[in-house]
Amino acid sequence: MKIYFYIPSLASGGAERQCAIIASELKVKYGHDTTVFVNFIDAHNIENRKMLESASVPVIGLSPTMWRSFMKLRQVLRQNRDAILFTFLAGPNFVGSLAARTGGLMRAYSGIRCGWLPLRKFLSELFINRFVSTGTVFNSYKAYDKFTKEGFDARKSLVISNAIALWDEREDRPRREIVRIVTVGRFTPEKDYYTWLSVVKNVSQAGYKINAHIVGWGRLEPAVRRWVHDMGLDGMVVIHPGDANVQELLSQSDIYLSTSTSEGVSNAILEAMNSSLPVVTTDAGDARRMVLDGISGYVASVGDVLSMTQSVIKLVEDYASRIAFGKCARKLLADKYSVDRVVDMYQKLIIG
Repeated sequence: MKIYFYIPSLASGGAERQCAIIASELKVKYGHDTTVFVNFIDAHNIENRKMLESASVPVIGLSPTMWRSFMKLRQVLRQNRDAILFTFLAGPNFVGSLAARTGGLMRAYSGIRCGWLPLRKFLSELFINRFVSTGTVFNSYKAYDKFTKEGFDARKSLVISNAIALWDEREDRPRREIVRIVTVGRFTPEKDYYTWLSVVKNVSQAGYKINAHIVGWGRLEPAVRRWVHDMGLDGMVVIHPGDANVQELLSQSDIYLSTSTSEGVSNAILEAMNSSLPVVTTDAGDARRMVLDGISGYVASVGDVLSMTQSVIKLVEDYASRIAFGKCARKLLADKYSVDRVVDMYQKLIIG
């Protein structure tokens, strides 16, 4: 069966990674004829492209212009009306769903991968869900609950979580004199890096020996660097570019800290769990499903600097808890978010 995916680009990011994983695995595991359409063909993460290339999944550029993308995609869909289309993020959800409806495609699923949308995008997604697409795939239960209460058709909505390939299990981390705290994510307002840096500063001022690492990219990078300097953290916080080797950095760290105000299912937290790291996080998105409070990490309310500071300090002080929490996180990942489990859910949707 032909399965099409449409996303703005294959650049670094959670939605982009999920698109690459699902398109590749549906072809490798189930033999589907998968193709990925993008608006920006040259904007890609090397790992995402390699993943698709290794599975022989073609990537086809449409156009940065919405109207031209619509016309090109509709032409393809008219010639393959028995195919299924999965779209990711607001622009492709709108353009792809309309192209599918006017092109005579039997099934097209839009995808929402966050827990909050600005009004314009919300109204667009609501229209697509109720009147245009076959259904909407949410990657988090929290988003599903929120949006169905706000008018989305629950009969046309479902949850399929993010998938992640399991890394080789690692030996216990060494007990380090200086504990390493890490986070990964775009430099955007919803990641709330000011709170993240405030927690780091508080832990340091409490007398604990730590250093902190951020893998980040995006428009707010100058602001984050300014906050680092203004808080007196220049010698403690290291900012790595978005193309850094995340797996290696996580393996060299001791605690993962997330201060997001809005999420779906955080790929960054999944990767931290994959690396057997204890996680301290806000309750954004499905965090409380991903992190068992007091068992695999700690969960605090959004913006609660004091609670997150106390949680980080507990883990800094207790090496044995860091190891035990990390092992629990890894088991939870394997049980709930493995590639096989998630791709099987897409396959059930595909075969009806």
